[in-house]
Amino acid sequence: MTTAKTIAHPVKAVPARASLPALAAPAPDLVDRMFDYLSAEFPQIAGEQLSAAKSAVRAEFCGEEVYIPARGAVERQRQVAQVLSLFNGRNATDVARQIGISRSSVYRFIKQSRLERNRSE
Repeated sequence: MTTAKTIAHPVKAVPARASLPALAAPAPDLVDRMFDYLSAEFPQIAGEQLSAAKSAVRAEFCGEEVYIPARGAVERQRQVAQVLSLFNGRNATDVARQIGISRSSVYRFIKQSRLERNRSE
């Protein structure tokens, strides 16, 4: 990865013009970034095997748009259970502060758990 040179200006630093090849180079996509991470963490799997795996991932998931949540389903369920155990009907702000989530998330978790309970009945 190259860093842009800056031109000194009396008031502020101004980035120098990037070269044409640098502008034309595609930015790494999610698959490239994931495999770069894997090769950095597990250098023993680098090489032809990694390239084949990258091609297989691209073939399997090409054209899909995916949302990747910041926390997994297990973590979310743990928070929901924690909210339900602490909430007494009047302490949403205290529960939110204690767990580190917003007050609206407390109410959303409660509403979703009630909807799931009603569907299962």
